[in-house]
Amino acid sequence: RALWLALIVNGHLHRGSYWPALSALNRMRGALLEIFTLSRNGKRAARFFDTTAGLELKTMLGRTLPAYFPTSPAQTEASLSAALLAVLDILEYHLAELSNGQVELGTGERELVLRLRAGQAALRNAVEAGDPAQDFTN
Repeated sequence: RALWLALIVNGHLHRGSYWPALSALNRMRGALLEIFTLSRNGKRAARFFDTTAGLELKTMLGRTLPAYFPTSPAQTEASLSAALLAVLDILEYHLAELSNGQVELGTGERELVLRLRAGQAALRNAVEAGDPAQDFTN
């Protein structure tokens, strides 16, 4: 589910749709909390994570929180992109820790993560090159 939502966030970012991207990113974060909670037989994902997870996992999840810059759409986009990449980092490198060793990415899912990373790099490059079609300011 988290990777499906990552595709949605990626698509919204490429279209310059901040609020829909944020909504899907929030659902991705919720999916990560559910993975953590269900893999430990917990309930109430956010509360369980808050009281049970260690500082390292909380710090990793904190990196998935984007910032909003009302006077700088480009910074807002960069923040959302960085948050998406932080979720992908958790899925790719820390899923075993998050899921208590119960979930791992398969080959196809790892390929999708690589494609999503490439899509975000292309978006960042387009914005840096001044492509107006890829800029939130338009």
